[in-house]
Amino acid sequence: MMHATLKNKPREVKNHYPIRIVGYILVSLEHVFIFYGDASFTPIMWIVLAAYTFAMPHLIYIFSNTKKQESYNFAFECAFFACLLVLWGFNEILVVTLVAMMVLTSMSAGGVRALIFSIVALLLFIVMFSFMFGFYYREELNLLAKFYAVFAFLIQISSIGYLFNKVNRRLTSAKRTLSKKQDDLVSMNELAKAVNASLDLDALMETLLSRLGKNYDAESIYVAGFSHDRSYVQLLGAHGDSVSDDDALELKKLRFDLNNRPESLFLKSLLNNEVLYIPDVSSEIFESKIDKRLYKLKPTLSMVFFPIEIHNDVIGGIAFLNYKNPLNLSEQDLDDISLNMLQVGAAIKNIRLFERAKQAQQRAEESEQAKSRFLANMSHEIRTPMTAILGYSEALQDDHISLQERKEFTRTIIHGGQHLLSIINDILDISKIEADKIEVEMLDVNLPLLLKDLCNNIKLKAVEKSLSFNLDITFPIPFDVRTDPTRLKQVLFNLASNAIKFTEKGSITVKVAWDKAGYLMFSVEDTGIGLTQAEQGKLFQAFSQADTSTTRIYGGTGLGLYISKNLIQLMGGDLSVESEKGKGSRFIVKIEMLHDIADAWIKSEEDMNRYMSQLQDEHAIEHIPHLSGRILVADDTLQNQQLIRHLLEKTGLQVDVVGNGQEAVSACEKITFDLVFLDIQMPIMGGIEAAEIITSKGFGMPLIAFTANVMKHQVDAYKNKNFFDVLEKPISRAKLYELLESHFLADRQLHRILIVDDNKVNRMVLARYSNKLLGSVDIDEAENGEEALNMATQQHYDLIFMDMEMPKMGGLEATELLREQNYEGPIYMVTGNSDLSYVRQGEAAGANGHIVKPIDKEHLASILKRHESQVKT
Repeated sequence: MMHATLKNKPREVKNHYPIRIVGYILVSLEHVFIFYGDASFTPIMWIVLAAYTFAMPHLIYIFSNTKKQESYNFAFECAFFACLLVLWGFNEILVVTLVAMMVLTSMSAGGVRALIFSIVALLLFIVMFSFMFGFYYREELNLLAKFYAVFAFLIQISSIGYLFNKVNRRLTSAKRTLSKKQDDLVSMNELAKAVNASLDLDALMETLLSRLGKNYDAESIYVAGFSHDRSYVQLLGAHGDSVSDDDALELKKLRFDLNNRPESLFLKSLLNNEVLYIPDVSSEIFESKIDKRLYKLKPTLSMVFFPIEIHNDVIGGIAFLNYKNPLNLSEQDLDDISLNMLQVGAAIKNIRLFERAKQAQQRAEESEQAKSRFLANMSHEIRTPMTAILGYSEALQDDHISLQERKEFTRTIIHGGQHLLSIINDILDISKIEADKIEVEMLDVNLPLLLKDLCNNIKLKAVEKSLSFNLDITFPIPFDVRTDPTRLKQVLFNLASNAIKFTEKGSITVKVAWDKAGYLMFSVEDTGIGLTQAEQGKLFQAFSQADTSTTRIYGGTGLGLYISKNLIQLMGGDLSVESEKGKGSRFIVKIEMLHDIADAWIKSEEDMNRYMSQLQDEHAIEHIPHLSGRILVADDTLQNQQLIRHLLEKTGLQVDVVGNGQEAVSACEKITFDLVFLDIQMPIMGGIEAAEIITSKGFGMPLIAFTANVMKHQVDAYKNKNFFDVLEKPISRAKLYELLESHFLADRQLHRILIVDDNKVNRMVLARYSNKLLGSVDIDEAENGEEALNMATQQHYDLIFMDMEMPKMGGLEATELLREQNYEGPIYMVTGNSDLSYVRQGEAAGANGHIVKPIDKEHLASILKRHESQVKT
């Protein structure tokens, strides 16, 4: 503790300590020369003098810890000197010598104030000791005392002079240091102004090279920085007469991967925040491949690399490299340059922040422009069909239009409504994608049926523009694939529609291939306007088209490709484009499929043509179930009430309609309904509140949410709020009837099925599909209608699949006879003919529906679902 205190003494105390010791010894020796042999000076007095001389300087040093305490020490010393002057008899030589020594010491130690304090204290103590010891005058001194007094005075003067010289040297050194620091600060300030004068990296490097390079004979300067994710370090630029533009481009391609930390000297320097100085560079000093590659690109003689640090965070580094003359830098040079790097680091950080801000601003401006164009396009896209819808709706009110005109007007209105619905669906998809709430549903899909739908849709549009349409299939392809059929169709229809839109003459080609690695490949090719590289770069962005002229000429919202790209990625695939301006485009869809190789394959074009010709166009035939029961519909819109009443009554159901949730609750209190449709948003009381009341009262009626708000999280919320299912607005007749059948026919379970067909393979395929979809079920087979009649009279069947054309007795005749024998179970005609006339013949004979060969598993599953509550899909 004492040692630590002595180390922290003020400089004044440390400087006075040796001078004080010398002064006390000199004064005491003068006292010896005067009183040696004088009997009046007793031994005790000699002991006191010796103790005071040798102890007092050390005690003063030990207990003096501040500059102020040091000034008090002069008071004790003045008392000692005053006592000696009285004892010495005020001899003029001794007085002058002693007072001069005191004055010099006081003046040097504390200045004028200390001098005045010492003189006053000296006079007071002289008076006090004169009264104590008496006053007398010593006229003569012996020669030795006189000589020693002069010698002591010279010694004291010399020691004080030495002290002054030491202090002066320290002050001179401090002045030089301060002057250098001032020069350094001025230089740093000038450098800071220079490097921050421009927010351009090349300008910064040129400034550094001109200011620091000249001072230290540097020939070139490199700047390196961490990537945004700090996974690698990249050269941001190189500058100097020794570095050509080609050199700079090659150097910028280099990346220092952080996985090579133990090897790269440059990465070690950055990660350890240490300066790397190599005065004599050779290829042998580099161990890592990236360091060797850098040296090989541009061999250097000398180099120094400084990490750039901002707020204790290394953001990159700056290197000075010489190719002609070596760098000769001292430790002080390295320290000085390192100090300047602080300013450089701040400048580089500002440059990068400015660049990011500029890029963000540019993206924001582009986004705003894109959204503004999108809103303008959307307004046009909505107003165009609305004009037709409103115009032709008013025209329908005219009593003098013909039946043909009425049909044409109705078709136009439907087409316009479908177009508006597609726009709304696109906007909903965008919101789902942005909220990360869009989902895909993986199902078994009949690939020929999907291609037939695509061909029927696209070929018609192509013909309208006098374009040829081609379907090019590389065989074999699987008969069934597992994907989301709705989303895949949506993407392919969008790509094909775009191809037709942007092609004025030539052809549209859809290619299909199965990759052995398990990928299904679709490509949609056209001979249209094509795209530049710049246009391809923003093709899959939301609210964006190739350019404003594209929108002006061809229309569209700019959402389709963005949605398509996201949907394909969700299905585990990718969507890409290959295009050349003026020569057409090729959009490639690649989706990974989970396919069972044991299933059927289509191996040739002949097989494909046969399958395609047999497939049923499901949209041409509307299946209307025959049901019985009573339904309540709560909706506040008159048009919706009329539409759903019409659709429900076509099935044979009795329908009650109310205008809000409160009326729905009242109706349920009076009547027991088999099913209740509740609109979610209604005045007075909405559907959710009404559902809570109906459920709480224990009515036990199944509730259906009838709404346009059908995002996944909303549907999940409805099902958690006492709703049995959800019906989407606008109403899809197929979905409505499927929902009704799943409810009203849910209690009918299939235990035994009869398959009637003269072809054994067809019976086997239908039986295998049925077993796969239903699980364990008893299946009997018959080869013709006559055999089926005999079996049906001996055994009850919950479902019969009847081939239309068979020997001995065909399916139509057998169905008529079964109905005459009061068979009430469902009968479905199975045939290779999909024409509407064949469907009508089956209905006339008493069949419940129609299935096209080859069997579409999706269609078969929907049929079985109508009659089985535990269908396995």
